[in-house]
Amino acid sequence: MRFAFGFSIPFGVVFAWGLLAEWTFMSYRPGNLAYFAGWDFALPVGTAWGVFEIVSLVRPRRAFDLRAPRHLSAIIYGFAAGLLTAGTALLALTWLESTAIDGRAADEVAIGAGAAIWTAIVLFILRPIRRSRCVSCGYDLSGIAGPRCPECGLVGASGRSA
Repeated sequence: MRFAFGFSIPFGVVFAWGLLAEWTFMSYRPGNLAYFAGWDFALPVGTAWGVFEIVSLVRPRRAFDLRAPRHLSAIIYGFAAGLLTAGTALLALTWLESTAIDGRAADEVAIGAGAAIWTAIVLFILRPIRRSRCVSCGYDLSGIAGPRCPECGLVGASGRSA
């Protein structure tokens, strides 16, 4: 949830600014806030959240483990993915306007694909949880009987599910 919140910040600001500034590629869109919120905001944020959940199920990342003391990291990485997506979406929408490719479906595919691609790139750059390592400091816990990391003191520090 924190990742999606961080993702939504730059994306929402850039596209709200585009609606208020009446950028040419956004001029045909209705001024209806619900329409904007559904297609130009919820679609990319939902896509990013979905990719985040899939990557977390397949190969969880250390930065998002709730046991690790990194409270802002999910928001920061979400912000980075949202900023990259917003920039790519602006370029894609400007390009789509200048070509013969026209229509709402092409815009939404470009925005959704950008959200999925940039979210996956940001997530795959991060370190995955290693089964025998502490999720906080990365200390090798193989052969340690107790639930506490001897390096940082985190209880339940191993990558094994509890």
